[in-house]
Amino acid sequence: MCGIAGVLRLHSDLSLSPYLPHFTKMPDQFVHRGPDHLGTWYNDDIFLAHARLKIVDLSEQANQPLFNEDRTVLLLFNGEIYNFKTLRSQLIQKGHRFRSEGDGEVIVHLYEEHGESFVKHLEGMFALSLWDQKQKKLILARDRTGKKPLFFVSSSSFFFFASEIKAFFPIPEIQIEKNEEAFPLYFVHGNIPTPHTFYKNIYQLEPAHLLICEAGRPMRKIEYWDLKTYFKNPHNIKKHIQKTEAIETIRYLLKTAVSKRLMADVPVGAFLSGGIDSTIITAIARDELQKPLRTFSIGFEGDPRYDESPYARIASQRFQTEHQEFHLTPQMVPEIFDRILWHYDAPFADSSAIPTSVVSQLARREVTVALTGDGGDENFAGYQRFVASVWMEKIPPFFWKALKSVCPKPVSSTFNVSSFSRVSRALEAANLSLEARICRWLSYFYTDLRHLLNPAFYPSSELSSVLSAPFSNEDLSELTPLSKLLYLNFKGYLADDLNFKMDRASMMHSLETRAPFLDHHLIEYCASLPDSFKIRGFQTKYILKEAYKDILPKEIVYRRKTGFGVPLGKWFRGHLKTFLLDHLSNIEDSAEYINPQYVRELLATHFRGEDHSMKLWSILMFHAWNTPSSKRTPNFR
Repeated sequence: MCGIAGVLRLHSDLSLSPYLPHFTKMPDQFVHRGPDHLGTWYNDDIFLAHARLKIVDLSEQANQPLFNEDRTVLLLFNGEIYNFKTLRSQLIQKGHRFRSEGDGEVIVHLYEEHGESFVKHLEGMFALSLWDQKQKKLILARDRTGKKPLFFVSSSSFFFFASEIKAFFPIPEIQIEKNEEAFPLYFVHGNIPTPHTFYKNIYQLEPAHLLICEAGRPMRKIEYWDLKTYFKNPHNIKKHIQKTEAIETIRYLLKTAVSKRLMADVPVGAFLSGGIDSTIITAIARDELQKPLRTFSIGFEGDPRYDESPYARIASQRFQTEHQEFHLTPQMVPEIFDRILWHYDAPFADSSAIPTSVVSQLARREVTVALTGDGGDENFAGYQRFVASVWMEKIPPFFWKALKSVCPKPVSSTFNVSSFSRVSRALEAANLSLEARICRWLSYFYTDLRHLLNPAFYPSSELSSVLSAPFSNEDLSELTPLSKLLYLNFKGYLADDLNFKMDRASMMHSLETRAPFLDHHLIEYCASLPDSFKIRGFQTKYILKEAYKDILPKEIVYRRKTGFGVPLGKWFRGHLKTFLLDHLSNIEDSAEYINPQYVRELLATHFRGEDHSMKLWSILMFHAWNTPSSKRTPNFR
């Protein structure tokens, strides 16, 4: 795992040399991503920088940039290629010569063989830049699920790219301006949906895309893979598949995915939450290694509903792992808050970034690579909102209207764990379209967005587009309701929340995380399965549970899904009340965008017992980033 950055000159009459003192500051901003080696390279056309975290081939020969034989193709690479040994063998047979034993070098030779389609041969997670000196062509690429980030921006003279936005902050040639049009999107979705960011004219490359800059030609963007294909193609829908066949295939694909992700020349461990996904990964990894596996989990003080550590201990005992557990206290949050805001480059409303960061720090003391259970819910329909929405599509609207009329109005926050809150929120969205319904359930602010935003900044007449779900303009007419939900969740929530969070939380501690459930062979196969194999009745993840119920502890297979939440509601009324009030005491400094009176009312109702903790956290993050005197934000110019 690494950090990459680069600068391409856009005019032949320019020289890079006068700007190098600025450009060389770029990798300093993300040295946490790769503390083992810092390398730069440049010629008249391009400047390249790389911060390396050594994982495979620890020798200097694997330092970057990596070259082909005549040094006309150069690569900067962040990630892991899990099928590199097979690719390497094939390329050697075709006459290619290698300098290193690492995984990244196969990419330059694949490009020589296949041109721009080289990326289709890669299995893994990656964000990369490839420079073709002969053709004066720069190619940027991201992996299929968006595990690894890649941002870009153009000035009048240069094209810049980097693994993190903060790499652009020291460059005077880049205007660092707030992207005010995106602020309402943050308060709805908790993040800014790709390709946009919190910064004007700074973009993130979409997952499964190439971006090609070539001399004398307009910039091109190519999508090389789309999950929708595997949902839509009727030949892929295995309507008559037997359960035993599906179980056998899933177990084979997942075992293969885990085995590939154990590849490393450094210690490997696993996150173990006590949920079904991380427990399955732990069980397979333990079996593959044939030796004890280091596992790591986190618990919380203050609310047992959020604490999954007892289940993690059950799993650890079953699979005899070398287990470490850490309990997060509210006193730790202020320091973590500052670090999150700096490492994430902008507000991020998902408070599970807190425990994800802490468990990453815990794991990094013992290992350099950690396996995770990310992606299990995305493949096998693990969220209760999927169940609710599928059933709402089946039952006539008048039923939900009648039920809503006798159900009290919910007072709980969007992410409250109580059954009452979930039912109430479901009924609130019963009459919406499927896409809008999911947006409503995931939204931090939805019905009250008009109260939060300053009307002078964002008038009510312009809010309708903000309240629509991301990617709602895509043609999903041929997909079943569940397939639509899975696809939209994959393109939005997985890429912009889960993967973004895991990358930042782990890399701030120089820890590489790998997600076997995000293996694209497994993803494609799961997309092709009938809906009844994912949701059966009111049960989520039906086929996954059937596949592993003979291996996992019963307490884990059939337990209710908790989620990776934080008991902020209780903490904000107790140990963190002063922290919260201190940070929002100058809320008028953000009055250009949000309504201070609404924020004060939100605080008051939260302290009276209603749970608005997630809304308050999202406001807290935004206000701290937006405050001009904050040391955690860039100097806007």
